[in-house]
Amino acid sequence: MKKKQLITILAVFFLQSCGENTSTNSNFKNVEKEENKKLNLNYKKEKEEYLQNFYKQYLNILNSEIIDFKKLDRLVEENTTDSIFAIYYDEDIDYDIFLNSQDYDESWGNLFKIKQIEGDENNFLFEINNNEVDIKVKLKLIQYNNEYKICDISYK
Repeated sequence: MKKKQLITILAVFFLQSCGENTSTNSNFKNVEKEENKKLNLNYKKEKEEYLQNFYKQYLNILNSEIIDFKKLDRLVEENTTDSIFAIYYDEDIDYDIFLNSQDYDESWGNLFKIKQIEGDENNFLFEINNNEVDIKVKLKLIQYNNEYKICDISYK
C-alpha cells in the first residue's frame, strides 16, 4: 500500500514539476520575443537615421550656391552599392535617381520623410508630399562591411 502512495506522490510531483518547466520556458520565450522586438526597433531607427543623414547631406550639396559634384559623387559612392552608383553616374539618365525628379527645390530639405515600409525591415520610403510635389522613392538597404548601403531604388 505504501508503495502505491509513494508512486502516486512521485508521479504527481513529477507532473507538477513538468508544468513549471513549461511555464518557465514560456516566460523565457516571451522575454526573448520582447528583446527581439526592441532589437528590431533599434535597427529600424538606425536605418532610418542613416537614410535621413544621407538625404540631408545630399540635399545640402544640391542646395549649395555652387554644387560640388566631386563631393556629391563621393557621398553617393560611399552610400550605395556599385550597381546603384553606376546608375547614378549614367549620363543617359536625365533625372535625379534619388529624387525621381529633374529639378529640386531648396525647401525639400525640410519637407522629406523617411519611413520603413511595413513588413519589410530593409525597405524604406523617401517621401516629399506638399501642395506642389508628391515624390516617393523606395530604397532598399543592405549591410555591407558593417555599414549600410543603398542597394536598390524604385519609384511608387
